[in-house]
Amino acid sequence: MKMITKKIKHCAIALAVASTAGAGFSSEVEAQELNMLAGYPSNFAWYREIGPSFIEMVEEMSEGSIQINVQGPDVVPTFEQLQPVQAGAFDLLFTHPAYHSGTTAVGLAIDAIDVDPVKRHEEGIIEYIDQHYQERGLKLISAPSTGTKGFRFYLREPITGEPGLEGRRIRGTVSYQSMIEELGGAQVNMPVTDIYTALQRGVIDGAAWGLTGASDLQWHEII
Repeated sequence: MKMITKKIKHCAIALAVASTAGAGFSSEVEAQELNMLAGYPSNFAWYREIGPSFIEMVEEMSEGSIQINVQGPDVVPTFEQLQPVQAGAFDLLFTHPAYHSGTTAVGLAIDAIDVDPVKRHEEGIIEYIDQHYQERGLKLISAPSTGTKGFRFYLREPITGEPGLEGRRIRGTVSYQSMIEELGGAQVNMPVTDIYTALQRGVIDGAAWGLTGASDLQWHEII
């Protein structure tokens, strides 16, 4: 497996949003169960490093009165999860803003901002994004960072000329689209859960992905 890294500032984030249309959070602490839809399997690094801690903090701060049940992308496909949460079918969503960029790309703007949670709050970035989601019936709960910089491309074959991705089909999201196209590649949109099979079958020639969770994905087994 060949990997190239473009060193530019990049911060991949996960969002947890609570639907204001569903059960949501009560102003009084009362026993309730909330259903959280997750864009990643429970054993995947992004969820594993953030999800359980979020759930534990909610349970601790509510003194055990709020329990969160997690359902993954096998229930609702990753790119289709925002609308059911907006409609109140689920109370929470653990996702990445690139996965609902067709509805709004505002969450992606945080990729271009320094990875400093204190400054993000002080400068009003988190509040701005929160207000934007509230206009769409959602409440921003958390925007943790999972990286600091670097776009990475994991390829079946090494780069031998310029532009480096000429004629290749590369899995990506809106975060990577401009770079893939500038390097001569064609972007193929798909959730991370489909990448392994797509590489195995030759549907794509590589994948754009960050560093977090790369070893978990085990692409080195097939490319």
